[in-house]
Amino acid sequence: MKKYLNTKIPPPIVTLLCIGIIYLFDIQIEYSEPDLKVVGIIFLILGLIIIFSAVLKFIKTKTTVDPTRPYKTSNLVISGIYKITRNPMYLGMLFLIMAYAIYNNNVIGCIIIPIFIFYINKFQIEPEEIEMRKKFGESFENYCKKVNRWL
Repeated sequence: MKKYLNTKIPPPIVTLLCIGIIYLFDIQIEYSEPDLKVVGIIFLILGLIIIFSAVLKFIKTKTTVDPTRPYKTSNLVISGIYKITRNPMYLGMLFLIMAYAIYNNNVIGCIIIPIFIFYINKFQIEPEEIEMRKKFGESFENYCKKVNRWL
């Protein structure tokens, strides 16, 4: 089954599914601390900034943004936001899920967030990294030694 799911479901769809599940299972937690809506908004803004800066970098570098076809990658992008994380688009999507869960004080986010990370690692990032190793060899290996997968 692992091979079947590799890069098949676009990560934005996975992100929306995760947010949808959090929405459907509206189990709120009461905080004794001040309202965390502001924290949710901060994660939303950060997530959007990270995603847009990563996409713009791909466009400027003239490589594919399509996560379902990593074999179409034409350039190894290692500058800008890619100096901080190898997967800023997925990190941004994670922040969007976190933003929604935090903003709504929803405990289901505590379950969905690790599931999202596992799924994206296993079925998106690992297959992409295999393709990057094939295409860019030692350059990609050196990049992996300098920059973490998430943060």
